[in-house]
Amino acid sequence: ALALRADMTIPVARLVATRLHDLPMPQRFCYAGSVFRYADTQAGMQREFWQAGVELIGASEAAADAEVLAATVRALEAAGLPDVRLALGHLGYFHGLIAALELPQSARAALLEAVDRNSEGALTDFLQQTDLPDGARAAVAGLPHLSGDKPALLMERAAGLCLNDAMRKSLDNLHAILRALRGHGLDERVIIDLTEIHNLGYYTGMTFEALSPRLGFALASGGRYDHLVGTFGAPQPAVGAALILDRLLLALRTTDTPP
Repeated sequence: ALALRADMTIPVARLVATRLHDLPMPQRFCYAGSVFRYADTQAGMQREFWQAGVELIGASEAAADAEVLAATVRALEAAGLPDVRLALGHLGYFHGLIAALELPQSARAALLEAVDRNSEGALTDFLQQTDLPDGARAAVAGLPHLSGDKPALLMERAAGLCLNDAMRKSLDNLHAILRALRGHGLDERVIIDLTEIHNLGYYTGMTFEALSPRLGFALASGGRYDHLVGTFGAPQPAVGAALILDRLLLALRTTDTPP
């Protein structure tokens, strides 16, 4: 049998759960290697591409998230990209919304597709076809307005749309991460995007993409995955990031061109 490695995080999580669980926590890892994804090819990423990443396992604090975010930015800066910004989201906010709405499967799928496509038209269709209480309708209608480069304003707007404790706790966590990023001098680099739904199913909290005006797609991504290690053995909170080296090289080739 032939197996193609789709991700580097999962083997690290398995290693910690099965062989390193008795060692002191937190544990930090770095790696580089090729991975494979079955997806439509596009500029900067083919079906086989190279990743370099870090994983921090055994720490649940906002400071751990900020450490991984800061390491990602500093790595991209060291490679020659000084203008990187962080687009932060939080899956807890959207998962809390989905739980509060109590949608049938078909309606839930329609909402997920609309948000994943970032389509206001599809979201409008969903609202027209779905019977929701006023508060829930406002929370869904407000989703397209929860991304941008004014974190304080967007977080206040998101707080006004919360329907349950899960949504509120996700915003509290993001506030804590922003405070921790201030200690790294990176709070001014942050874009908030609460509509980002990461397509890897193991993320549980903060998610992010590292962006540069030199390129139209993410140079790096990652987030918190507190349940993954536990699927292989003893549970541990964890957060990580992966740089897409093919895209990094593509961005570096454009450094002489004004963004």
